[in-house]
Amino acid sequence: MEPGSSAAKSFRRTTFWFVDVGMSEAEVDARAEALAASGIDGVIMGGGRHHYLFDDLPYIEDYVRAAKKVVDSCHKRGIRVAEHHSAVLTTRRNYAAEHSAWLQRDFTTEEASVWPEYGTWAFCPNNADFREQYWQIASDLLRKTGSDALMSDDTVFHHGCCCDSCSRRWSIEVGGDIRDAYKAARVQGTCEWRQFNETRRRWYADFRQWLRQRQAEQFPGTACISLVGSIASAWGTQNHGGSVEGGLDTSDVAVWEIYNPADFYSWRRIAAEAEFLSEACRVRHVVPLCLPYADTAESRDLFDPEEETFMWALARACGMPFALARVYLTGLTADDTQRGFFVFERDQLGPYLDCEPAAAIGLFFSRRSRDVDPRWEDSHSRPAIAWAEALTDNLVPHRAITEETLDVGLPTDLRTLILPNVFA
Repeated sequence: MEPGSSAAKSFRRTTFWFVDVGMSEAEVDARAEALAASGIDGVIMGGGRHHYLFDDLPYIEDYVRAAKKVVDSCHKRGIRVAEHHSAVLTTRRNYAAEHSAWLQRDFTTEEASVWPEYGTWAFCPNNADFREQYWQIASDLLRKTGSDALMSDDTVFHHGCCCDSCSRRWSIEVGGDIRDAYKAARVQGTCEWRQFNETRRRWYADFRQWLRQRQAEQFPGTACISLVGSIASAWGTQNHGGSVEGGLDTSDVAVWEIYNPADFYSWRRIAAEAEFLSEACRVRHVVPLCLPYADTAESRDLFDPEEETFMWALARACGMPFALARVYLTGLTADDTQRGFFVFERDQLGPYLDCEPAAAIGLFFSRRSRDVDPRWEDSHSRPAIAWAEALTDNLVPHRAITEETLDVGLPTDLRTLILPNVFA
């Protein structure tokens, strides 16, 4: 049995929970009871601003006490709980300065990188001292709260990195100076460009595998959860190293984060991506968990309940369990109405879930072509998505095929395999 597989099976009807350290035991119980009434079987919890782990350190004991109440209350109702945090990001200037050797360094300035989207510094997952300190904190949280799973986010190389750890590792594994390699990799499609991106993908997966191994050794039976983005986009694979497959290969559950699903064009592409991702998870025996920010078309800050229901249906149609998050990962509360779709899924859909798709037509999605596409998504991803949309629009039954599907063997009922400009 794979590590954490029993716990992973519980995260099928999931919601998020921002831990408020001021909640009383009665308030925690009321919320857990509301979740159980809505059919929830998994909770992803965290605290602080955007779950920045290192921002929470000054208040970590308060968080632990509150989180333990959440875990205990959920367990009484058959709900599993995951500890969730951002592993590398912090807004704490003093803490970043005290651990400056851990920080990711920008290639152009060689100064500590700041993520403009969040205004945070980021620690480098290649730094051995950072890894040990991180695991000490994360394992302590798992142990003290009794959580059933660990979801560790953001260990990517968003702005680099050319720190001493990365420079040394590049010299040993690849050879030469990482700064020269970065400059040579600025020309898309070159051998240097491919090598640079592939190395960062390997380093991302290496941290994830290290984390999963530590967790399996010290907390057997707990689930390792990864955060993944768009499988059809080159954003992760050509930008910061955080490839979807790197997350899938190192987890029991993969949380698929989707932004702005509300407008009409987006859902058609999302449906195609859901097919590709669901198949990539199926052949790896990983649970795909669909996490949309169910906002309105006018504003990504406003919650849209109809969008939430639509995305649940879309996810389930593509063989994916669903995570109800709200726009800011606040999840269901005790004041919310019961979620009928989760209750319906729990009571009526059980025999029909987790089935392998069946169709005579297969549509191949190539992660290798995506990774080395010098035209971002234009050469392979867009044609693959266009094929999926055309087949769906014309009500033609089809299924996704990936490289890993080929490894385990093509389905016996497949008669036609479409290869949309596969070149790698």
